[in-house]
This record gives sequence, structure tokens and C-alpha cells, in this order.
Amino acid sequence: MILADTSTSPGIVASMSVYPVQAPINSTVTLECLAYEMENFTEVSIANVTWTQDYVIPIGVTQGSKINVTSDTPGEVRFTCAFTDDFGGVFLAVGIVNFFDGVKEEIDARLTADPMVALVNSTVTLECKTFELANMTEVPISNVTWTQGNTVIVVTQENKINVTSETPGVENFTCTVVDMYGRNATADGTVLFYQNATEDEMFGIVAYLSADPMKAVVNVTVTLECRAFELANMTEVPIANVTWKADNMSIGVTQDNKINVTSATVGKTSYECTAVDVYGRNATAYEDVIYYENVTKGMCA
Repeated sequence: MILADTSTSPGIVASMSVYPVQAPINSTVTLECLAYEMENFTEVSIANVTWTQDYVIPIGVTQGSKINVTSDTPGEVRFTCAFTDDFGGVFLAVGIVNFFDGVKEEIDARLTADPMVALVNSTVTLECKTFELANMTEVPISNVTWTQGNTVIVVTQENKINVTSETPGVENFTCTVVDMYGRNATADGTVLFYQNATEDEMFGIVAYLSADPMKAVVNVTVTLECRAFELANMTEVPIANVTWKADNMSIGVTQDNKINVTSATVGKTSYECTAVDVYGRNATAYEDVIYYENVTKGMCA
């Protein structure tokens, strides 16, 4: 994010990029000094950058255009970078960071897959969203680490990626997100990959169970949804009834494919649905929900 710029040489503008613009005290903030040709706004390389804090406190001189800074005092801090070009022109850019004392509210992440059921080698889009636990408002992210199984597949600054699998079955995906304040949270999700059905499997069905949310405060409602698909073409089929279990204990039978559940116990609850379609075929699916205690930490700006 470019915050401010000044320069004394016509034709070139200097700017500073600051990330993040808000941070806990003693955490790292990255500053980058930038220069652009005003005529076409192309970036100009720079070297020997002098950095100061609040205009008078020397930080250092770097050969590159970036530096990591911090502060042990809460409040607004102004950082400056200064350099000269080959013609003696002096450039100065200013960036502002708001350091805060204490810990921001905890965050939670949710991972969704579109579609949740896909043919092997076809593309599935994963999306990782982050929310304040206090009010469930979405917060901007800094980076996301994505894993498939136990293998890291990529680290991105976007909250969406495309994935696939060449192996039929359920693939487990995880996103670990870091937000602009340095807080982190992890979410899990599954995708059912299938291959074209054999002649023997042509008339079978497969079930898929999803939970919204997959992490919840104890005693808060979670909605489970059980869906059934034709193995021949993975089109969804109508369900006649669903038998539900929680940790292997029956919790009901419904004619709807959704049910609301909760738990008074902190930890993982394993849910199971066995769907019977209108033709009498059945299939079973599984999903885990993590229940946690309510967060009561206050926010300090």
C-alpha cells in the first residue's frame, strides 16, 4: 500500500509501500521504497536508501529497497526513506504504521470447495475466508499456506486456489491463513474425486456430508447437509431419508437432508449420515466438527 511520496527531481515520483499498516508492538513490518517515471509510471531501480523513524531517528542504510522495522511503543510511527539519483536529485517517501499494544480478537478460518464432488483430474476451486471470532466479520489476509493431505502445495497472497487429484477418493485440504495483524487460523475441507463408473458401479450412489461451520463455539448450532450423487454421472439424486449419528450414537432419522446439531463438549465430534435415495439405494458419508470455548479477549487498537 503506497502511503505518501515527495521528491525534488522532476519526472520521478518516490513512494513507500508498508505492510502491514497496523501491527502488534515488537512485530515485523516490511517497508519498501519505490521510484517511478512519471511519464509512463515504470519503476526505477534504486540503491543506498537511508531510513529514519519519525524523521530524526536513524534506522540504517540499505543497498536494496526494502527493510524490516518494528516498535516497542504503541501508537503511530512515521518512517522515511531517502535516496539520490545519478543526477543528484533527492527523493523522500513517508510511510505510517500504527502499532498496537495487546492482542486483537482471535480469528477463525473456513475452507470451501467448489464443487465438493468432482471427476479425477478436473479443477476444484478452494476458498479460505477469515473471520473475527467476536463478531464473525471477515478480515483481510496476508498469506495462505495450502496443503493437500500432509503436503504443502503452495503459499499464496490470495484466498483462492485451483486444485485437482488424479486419484479417486476423498482428498483432505487445509488452509492456514495469516491476517494483516499476524494472527493465524487453520481450516480443513474435503473434496470427493470420482472416476467414471464401471459397469458394475453404474447404478450405485455416493454420499457427501458437509458441516457449516466446521468449527463452532460449544452450544452453537451447526448445520449438517447430506447429499447423494449417481456414480455414473455424479448428478445429485433426491433423498428419501437420512440416518444421522454423532460419535457413533444415533441422533435421529429425517426425510430432509439437513439437520441442526451442537455439542456442549470442547473438542472434535464425528458425524455420520447414511442416505437412502428414492430408489432404495444407500450410501454413507462422514464429517468432523471442532467445538471450542467462547473467546472473551478484548480488542486493543
